[in-house]
Amino acid sequence: MTGVTTMLMDEGLDTGDILLQSTLEIDENDNSATLFERLADLGAKTLIETLKGIRSGCVKPIPQAGDASLAPPLRKEDGKIDWRRSAEELAFFVRGMNPWPSAVCGLGRERIKITKVRAIAGNGEPGRIEKASGGTLVVGTSKGLLLVEELQPEGKRAMPAAAFLAGRKLKEGHEKFS
Repeated sequence: MTGVTTMLMDEGLDTGDILLQSTLEIDENDNSATLFERLADLGAKTLIETLKGIRSGCVKPIPQAGDASLAPPLRKEDGKIDWRRSAEELAFFVRGMNPWPSAVCGLGRERIKITKVRAIAGNGEPGRIEKASGGTLVVGTSKGLLLVEELQPEGKRAMPAAAFLAGRKLKEGHEKFS
């Protein structure tokens, strides 16, 4: 779940009294770009509801509980994939980094953006290419396997894993993403 909040401004950052909150479920196919669009629409609707509620008197400010927490802005280097994380964590990571700053890793000297993945059952060594045949690319993690569905080699467009593999001879069990 995620959502938007309208609030009164005060001297702090996001510390004013809450006026109205709206939530939505994060879809399993959402990435940061699709979620941004959905939240923008929800924010616009929530703002209109807030203004109508203030005018009618049914929206009353409610003090926030707890302390405010700040999330630092993302930097390009935050997109580096750590293959020692679990497949499930990496699936969420890839979605959260797409489209910016992008989930990136290396393959030899090449920089690769990983744009769409799915966590699957199995075991492998973190970063090792466990399968690279039949149009399927599977990479090991600390827990589970990561099925790479779409990626983008440096200087090229994003492509399905099958297209990426068609132009390469990767050695299963020997080559690793860094």
